[in-house]
Amino acid sequence: MDSSNVRTGRLTWLGEFDRYQWTVFLIAWIGWALDATDFGLFAIVLRPALTDLLGGQPTVAQLGEVGGYLSMVGLLGWAFGGFLFGIIADYIGRVRALALSILIMIGLLGYTDAMNAIAPVETWYVAASLLAPIGYVVQDVVVGTRPRRFAATPDGKELWVSAELSGEVYIIDRKEFAVQGKIEFLPPGMRKSDVTPVDLRITKDGKTAYVTLGHAAHVAVVDVAARKVQAYILVGKRSWGITLTRDETRLFVANGFGDDITVIDTKSRKPIVSIPVGRIPWGVIIDD
Repeated sequence: MDSSNVRTGRLTWLGEFDRYQWTVFLIAWIGWALDATDFGLFAIVLRPALTDLLGGQPTVAQLGEVGGYLSMVGLLGWAFGGFLFGIIADYIGRVRALALSILIMIGLLGYTDAMNAIAPVETWYVAASLLAPIGYVVQDVVVGTRPRRFAATPDGKELWVSAELSGEVYIIDRKEFAVQGKIEFLPPGMRKSDVTPVDLRITKDGKTAYVTLGHAAHVAVVDVAARKVQAYILVGKRSWGITLTRDETRLFVANGFGDDITVIDTKSRKPIVSIPVGRIPWGVIIDD
């Protein structure tokens, strides 16, 4: 028997698939490839991100250990998240399960402080990621490198997203899911590479936004309507989390590498006091 005929015979089953089945297979394969790409990107940014988070000079062993744990958590999240919330979806239905994931995101957008009081924002992100297998992505919006935190304007029309490594804040139209503009920062005496915005807050009247600038050790005061920086306020080393009091007369800033919190008078836009706290504070919750 001719071996070429044998090989051809073994592949004849491929012809049994119609165009629709091939289309479904191709879409599923592309989805898997994109999903794998996201973990590939994680591996690319892992070293610079951990170098920053671990104080700037970690050993190779430390990078390997922490990176290994993070990779393990990511893989387990995929495995157990899909399994666990798939069961939940079977019991309560996919619509209700998807609604649960949406409620988490609404809570993070509209009631950030309340959600943060229950659990850190990062924990809610993990929960939303675990819910992802039973939901779907409405729209991907490309912003700068390493998006960190977001805040919605009071009218609900815009979403402001900080991009830490590109040193910008992106403004997204929530109806069109498109970037409408971006704001760049450069406090006096600082280099562009020092500007690493993380957290941001928008006042209740929607007129003013406050953005922590990380290594640049400043908080930027931004005119929301004009999308322009009005002032820079000097704070401690590596400003991360930021919170306004209920009456918005005081602004509390967590300085990660300064081990303290700076309290700012929002009217004068000047620091009032620095309060020493524990090591590497990343956020502030006010019980008022």
